[in-house]
Amino acid sequence: MFKTYIKITYRNLRKQKVFSLLSIASLALGLAVFMIGVLYVNFILNFDTFHQDAERIYGVVQVQQSSEKTRIHSAILPPPLISVLMREIQEIEEATGFYRPDKMVIQYQERVFYENNILFTDSNFFSFFTFKIIEGNRENVLAEPYSIVLTQNAAYKYFGNENPVGNIVTLNNKIDVCITGIVEDVPSNSSIQFDFLISLETARALYGWMDDWTVNRYAVFVKLPEGYDPLHLENLFSTIIKQYFPETSESPQRFYLFPFLDFHLKSRGITSYLLWNPPGELYSSLFGAGLFLLIVCLNFVNLSTSRSLKRAREVGVRKVVGAERKQLVKQFLGESMIQALIAFPLAIIFFQLLCPAFLRLFGNSYDISLWNSPYPLLFFLGSTLIVGAVSGFYPAFLLSGFKPVHILKGDGISKNTGAISRKLLVVSQFTLSLISIISTMVLRKQFTYLVNLDLGYTKENVIVLPMTDNVRPQYKILKNSFFNHPNITHVSASAHLPFMWKSRIQVIPENMPERESLSMNGYAVDESFVETLDIKIIKGESFHRFRDNEDCIVNETAIKRLGWDHPLGNILTIGN
Repeated sequence: MFKTYIKITYRNLRKQKVFSLLSIASLALGLAVFMIGVLYVNFILNFDTFHQDAERIYGVVQVQQSSEKTRIHSAILPPPLISVLMREIQEIEEATGFYRPDKMVIQYQERVFYENNILFTDSNFFSFFTFKIIEGNRENVLAEPYSIVLTQNAAYKYFGNENPVGNIVTLNNKIDVCITGIVEDVPSNSSIQFDFLISLETARALYGWMDDWTVNRYAVFVKLPEGYDPLHLENLFSTIIKQYFPETSESPQRFYLFPFLDFHLKSRGITSYLLWNPPGELYSSLFGAGLFLLIVCLNFVNLSTSRSLKRAREVGVRKVVGAERKQLVKQFLGESMIQALIAFPLAIIFFQLLCPAFLRLFGNSYDISLWNSPYPLLFFLGSTLIVGAVSGFYPAFLLSGFKPVHILKGDGISKNTGAISRKLLVVSQFTLSLISIISTMVLRKQFTYLVNLDLGYTKENVIVLPMTDNVRPQYKILKNSFFNHPNITHVSASAHLPFMWKSRIQVIPENMPERESLSMNGYAVDESFVETLDIKIIKGESFHRFRDNEDCIVNETAIKRLGWDHPLGNILTIGN
């Protein structure tokens, strides 16, 4: 029977080549887009699941509160906290943490690079998280001070094909560290990304705040027993806050545990070192892929029903010789599924062609491949059969319902047969297509608006150069030397890129108690910053004309929050 369906399908495809090409190609394109959408969603949903016991890992989050009753949630904490948690809370099986520094200079012989994907980690980092070690012992690869572990790509960058273990590299022209291991490149579905891991004891030689309870620089993760409710630790956290944290406005109000597997999608509003993905992007991608496949299915149905009248005589003859309706339904459903199967390899080709363009939209950082395991292919093969069956359902019942007595008499088929259904299908297809086109145009227009939005400063013809710790003391000399170039009109410096806030600061207006401080964005700049970026001064003067080391400039939003009618000359206490 199946062999007969194949023969009939083949004959019909040969007789109507243009129709067959359009039908199969459109279905293949829809399946390819659906594959990309599903694999992308699956990739995002499986972030960090490769870690052993990932469901038992939690990040520690602190909550701080300012006078405007806004709460700041941060997974970046004081470094001494981790040892206290392990000592005071017996329910914690294991804990680890890391600090992500700013860009550093790493040097090996003549090879010198700025690197910004570095972590200072606890010695048990590899026993806590499941990253694959290639060279070195997982248990003690970071146990010794002044030790460093490189990923495969980083090792090749500095050493080529040589084995780098045992060699010495220099950090910021200050400290020599020994390479003790090589780790496999970090999976793209890991929210913890790094190229270099350095032992935490090395950080103590570089930074003076490793034992300071007032400095928040460290991410802390804990592992709890299976089935243990993290809410049971709330009271213990309160005791730790009272015992170890100084009573200031910047001290945490409370701690809570946030599931490690939820950081990538559900940590909106939590400051952390981990990669975060807006969930709206995930749902819109799945919705878009599903909508496109639905449009293609409707197109497949409409093309099938449009030629139904041409097959009326075939249906009449088959019924006269004894074919039952259910047999005809099976036949037409079988034809539809066979066409879908023919479209499947073509869909794979379309997938391979479209996927690189899709990945470029996300910086090529996602691994959405059909070939990592057999399961994606099996899933999409099953989905293709379902699409073929669903798409062929209506044409099969329409064709099998023709009455042979009218057909063989020469009366033909009434144009009204299934007319309402056909019109509904066509209108649905065009409506969904218009929705898709209009949505794309609106999104493109919105993206163009955001790109060209006036941010209140000039960013064209501005070049940004990073300054490392050893360059900063020579900034004045560097700045003066830049002015020797005839095409450089302004030179300035700031703590971060313009308006890309790294942290919030506590601000206390004059005559206001410390406990009522405000949490605001802000950073340090030099006296030429306003002129360099052409920022408009509404009242007062810029730093360039009023050079006092204890001056600040605020914007209109800050003035409203401070409640000032006449801001010039008022006093603010910023931080400590």
